[in-house]
Amino acid sequence: MGFFDKETKGMLEVYMIETSQLIEQLNVILLNSEENQCLSLEDIQNIFRIMHTMKSSSAMMGLEGLSQLTHKMEDIFSVYRDYGQDIQIDEADLFNLLFDVFDFIEKELGLMNDDNYMPVSCEALIEKAKQYHQRLLNKQNVAIKQETFDVENYFKGDGKIVKITFEKECRMENVRAFMLVHQIEKKCQSIQSYPADLDDSQNADIIQKVGFYLCITTSEFDEVFKTLENGLFVSKCEEIIRQSKNVKNQTTLKTSQIQLKKLDTLENISNEIMMNVQYVKDHLKEMGVEDFDDSTLYHLEQLSKQLEETIIQMRLVPIKQIVPKLKRTLRDICQSQNKDVDFIIHCGEIEADQKIVEHLSEALIHILRNAVDHGIEDTAKRLEINKSEKGQIVFDVEIRRGELYISISDDGKGIDVQKIYKIASELSLTDKPIEDYTHFELLNFILTPGFTTNKEVTQYSGRGVGLDVVAHILEEIGGHIYIESELNKGSTFILTLPLSLTTIDSTCFILGEYHCSIPSKYVTYFQNAQLQQVQEINGKKYITLNEELIPFLDLYSYYEVEKPDLKQALLIYFKTATQQGCLLVDQVESNQRLVMKRLPVLLGGGYRNLSGISGISLLSKAHICLNLDVEILIEKWKAGKL
Repeated sequence: MGFFDKETKGMLEVYMIETSQLIEQLNVILLNSEENQCLSLEDIQNIFRIMHTMKSSSAMMGLEGLSQLTHKMEDIFSVYRDYGQDIQIDEADLFNLLFDVFDFIEKELGLMNDDNYMPVSCEALIEKAKQYHQRLLNKQNVAIKQETFDVENYFKGDGKIVKITFEKECRMENVRAFMLVHQIEKKCQSIQSYPADLDDSQNADIIQKVGFYLCITTSEFDEVFKTLENGLFVSKCEEIIRQSKNVKNQTTLKTSQIQLKKLDTLENISNEIMMNVQYVKDHLKEMGVEDFDDSTLYHLEQLSKQLEETIIQMRLVPIKQIVPKLKRTLRDICQSQNKDVDFIIHCGEIEADQKIVEHLSEALIHILRNAVDHGIEDTAKRLEINKSEKGQIVFDVEIRRGELYISISDDGKGIDVQKIYKIASELSLTDKPIEDYTHFELLNFILTPGFTTNKEVTQYSGRGVGLDVVAHILEEIGGHIYIESELNKGSTFILTLPLSLTTIDSTCFILGEYHCSIPSKYVTYFQNAQLQQVQEINGKKYITLNEELIPFLDLYSYYEVEKPDLKQALLIYFKTATQQGCLLVDQVESNQRLVMKRLPVLLGGGYRNLSGISGISLLSKAHICLNLDVEILIEKWKAGKL
């Protein structure tokens, strides 16, 4: 039996989503603050709010350990908040504690769906937080000595701010302040105070020094102000007029996991409607009905397309939401390996399907670890070879020809293909001399499962699990990876991915007895077959187009299909974000939106790379369409296999 009872089990999914979003917000704040070596008052307020929310929700779920841990972190930031100003951080203890708490909560969230879940003890972390809190209290005299209070940055929202000054020597100012709040709370929609914790007697000294401040939201302000002014031991009460300013909103995930599940269901329904509309159209054509423009079927088809477009738009999330996780990964490995790296990010407001972004996040983390572990040299080595003291990793995101084009470049030592070939030979991956391999083929050995250049197992490498995982992740979502590297100058990993995993506008054609398709966004134009333009150079076929040699992909030979009558055959010229080529086909059938289905599991994980077929679609009741992956086919052409 699991930890959660029936009632809390029903709330678990909402709790996990809310806590995950709070953790993401916390991660962003911590990374930016650590980089600036400063916690702004706004950051302190936000961290306090995050801890307070997690404390309450964890207690509601019966997670006492998490509730106590976040309560103690809330205590720490309550003290910082009472300073009333930005805090310059000159020690790593606070950030390390926060990151440890962050990691612990994130790990617990990953286990909570398990039926046998039991909370892991966090007593050690609670004790660390207690010790830090006590050290902070011992330093609190810093806050007491301050003469001013930053009203503008402390209070959030649109409430009116009032400063209350008590008579000198009235004593127990925190209790007097508490009584004032109690007098007005029934007439106010919200009340914020500085200091916040009026139960703490130490805050009496702060009130003596800087005064007692309230930010109140009420429709009866004049009456509330009069009550405060007439309060016991109040010598002065004044309204503080603050400058108007935009309140920054916390960013959250655009689409929650609950919404995503609903969208998956809606998408499946939409796809079924689309396939059935296509089936009816094909059936009517067989009966001799060709004109659908004014028919109910035509309008149904248009509505189906609108539904599909709406679903696609609802699934889009910004790529930049994964940047905090990448920064955190980079921070951890740089600290572990004592390396210093600048992370330069160019991703703008580009969006993609949430499933693609989630998979992309995992792939990029592996690439970042690889770049620091294998690529970036330590500071001493960089200075020795006349490089800048800091390494550099650049993360670029663009949209090219309707797909994501992502590159991660480092200025490290690059990849030694001689060393790669030697290791590949030891693993029995090679079948010819090194000179018979292209630079591209040699680099691609590092994507092989079990391949590693580290002989010692570390936290980040040496187990043979790394870039092959990246290749597998990209295969799952129809993406590709390309590697460029120059020895002693650095490496670049280029990823190309679709923007959506749903339906694709496709160019359908016949190849012998088969119906095939490629994405329409890749198709440049068609041309009648003129195979006299085909020539073979170094074992590879090319076709001349506008005095340029274009790769010619002979699919008939590769798939062992009988070639067509050249008088009726067509050439399809295509261009992707990274490749271009030409296909010979019997004829082009149509351009239509196809619902993509993954290949059957029985074919095995390597079938896509072996065959160049990425999936299947239903054209009509009788016809299955093979979705060809031209990126894979081009790589086979480069290797002389096509």
